[in-house]
Amino acid sequence: MRQSPLLLRAPLVSRRTFCLIALSGITAGVLVVTVSALAQAPAGSNWDHLKALPAQTRIHVSADKGGATCKLLSVDDATLVCGKHTFQRANVKSVKLTRYGISTAIGAGIGAGVGVGVGVGLAVEKTASSATTKESSPLPGPESEPSLAVS
Repeated sequence: MRQSPLLLRAPLVSRRTFCLIALSGITAGVLVVTVSALAQAPAGSNWDHLKALPAQTRIHVSADKGGATCKLLSVDDATLVCGKHTFQRANVKSVKLTRYGISTAIGAGIGAGVGVGVGVGLAVEKTASSATTKESSPLPGPESEPSLAVS
């Protein structure tokens, strides 16, 4: 069976170009997530933001003498109480919300995107290399085999 000449052509996009396109798409996605997160920050002092959080919100506190991941119990002007820990305002370096579900979903999405990109790139490369192999080495037939005629 003879293959169509369309299958023997070089791929429409080179592997390098495809990788650059995939990388720019991933970078754009990360940039959109980062910008949207920054745009949602409310105005006011950071300690006021802590006071606005509802009780039992899971947070991670970094302080001068250690830190903890726990549920927020209360915040006043001088202290932050989180689980079994009490932190003085002057000792708190940072407080972050723990968003394990969202972080996992974003990581899985990025991983899936990279996996699809690599898979498609490898499939295109394999298709192109098999097409050139078929073109350069014809299948053996009766006309290419030596004859064993006895005289």
